[in-house]
Amino acid sequence: MTWCRFAQRGLRALGHDCDVVSFTKSGRPRKNWGTMVPGTGWYDRPVDVTARYRDCKDVLKQYDGVMLTELLIGLQDRQALKENWSLPFYGRVLDLAGVRWSTTLHSFSYSEKAAPFAAALVALPSFAGAGLSNVDSARVIRDNTPLRGIPWQKTTIPYTLCAPDDMIPARGVAGCAGRFVHIDGFHVLAMAAAYRTLPVDTIVQLRGACAISNRASLSVEVYEQLQAMGYEQAHRDGEDVFRPHNWWVMSPWGTVRYDGPYAGWPESVRASSAFQVFVSVMADENSHGSCNYAQLEAIDAGCTQVATPLHWRPSFRGLCPPAIPTMPSLTSIPRDPAAEAWTRKVGDQVAQALSWDDAMRLHVAKHNRDVIRAEHDPLVTAKAIVEVLSG
Repeated sequence: MTWCRFAQRGLRALGHDCDVVSFTKSGRPRKNWGTMVPGTGWYDRPVDVTARYRDCKDVLKQYDGVMLTELLIGLQDRQALKENWSLPFYGRVLDLAGVRWSTTLHSFSYSEKAAPFAAALVALPSFAGAGLSNVDSARVIRDNTPLRGIPWQKTTIPYTLCAPDDMIPARGVAGCAGRFVHIDGFHVLAMAAAYRTLPVDTIVQLRGACAISNRASLSVEVYEQLQAMGYEQAHRDGEDVFRPHNWWVMSPWGTVRYDGPYAGWPESVRASSAFQVFVSVMADENSHGSCNYAQLEAIDAGCTQVATPLHWRPSFRGLCPPAIPTMPSLTSIPRDPAAEAWTRKVGDQVAQALSWDDAMRLHVAKHNRDVIRAEHDPLVTAKAIVEVLSG
C-alpha cells in the first residue's frame, strides 16, 4: 500500500487521474482501513474507491489501465486453493473487468508454491504482457517458469522526502522499524544489546506492528529472552501473551524497548527520527537487492544506516555487516556459535555507527537523501507504469 500511494503521487504529477481501488463483498470499506489496531491487519487511511465485487466490471471499466499491486494475496490464495477455484477473488476481478493490467514484483518469493495463481493471472487476455520489478526478478521468480518468459522492467520503489535536509536525530538510540517479524531481524538488534556489544547507556528502540496469532507474540518472546539474559528491571503494558503490548527492559548497560506500531508516511518518518542508527539486517535468502520503505523513511529522518549488503542499494552509504544465509531464530542465537558470532558482528557495526560525529552523520545523511531524490523519484515509477500499460 505504501508503494501504491507513492506510485499514485507520481502518476498524478504526470497529469493522470489515479485512484486506489479495492473491493469487498458489501462494497463498504473495512473497519481496519483508517484505524490503527493491534496486529498487522490494518491500513492507516481509507482507499479512494471501495466497491462490491459484483460491480467490479463496471467500476474498473472507468479506467484505462490497472496496476495490481502484488501477484499474490495470501488469504485469498489460500481460500482459492481450499475451494479448488481456478482464480482467487482478485484474479476473477481482473478477468471479468477485461481492462488492460500489469503488476510489480516486490521483495517476496513468487515461486509456484508461494504464488500459486501467478501463472494463471499472467495468462489472462487482459494482462499487458510485461511488468515492473523493484528487485532482481530472477531471484524472486525462482521456479515459476511462466513468469520467466515475461519482460520485467527494473524500477525502484517510489518515495518522496519530507524531512529538512539538515536534520539528523539526537544521539544514543539504535532502532528497528517496519514489521516486527522474524525475517526483519528485530530480535538480532535486541540480542546484540544483550551481548553488550553496544556502548553503555544505548537505548534500543523497536517500532512496528507485530502479528497476532494463536501462538505467543514474537514481541513477547523477545521481552522474555532479554529478561533471561540479565535485564532485571522490566515492564509490559498487558498480561496476555498473544497481543503485542508495549514493553521495556533495563539493565546497568542499557535499555531495550518495544513501542508498538506507527502510522504511515509522513508519521513513519517522525517515528524513525528517534533513531541515531537505523538497523535493517536480513539473511541472504530473504534479501533480493532492494531496500524497503522503513529504510527510506529512516534515511529521510537522517538516520545512519546499518544494513546487510543484499538488503541495500549500492549507491547508499552506511555500514554493512555481512549477511548470514538464513535468519537465526531468537532461541537459536544463544545455542549456535555462528549465529551468536554474527549477532555480535552486527552489534559491533551498530556501535561503530553510534560513534560517528555529527559532521560525518550529516554528510552521509545528505548523500543518501540525494540518492533517494535521484533514484526513487515517483515520476520514474509513474513513467514506467504508463509505458507498460500503454504497450
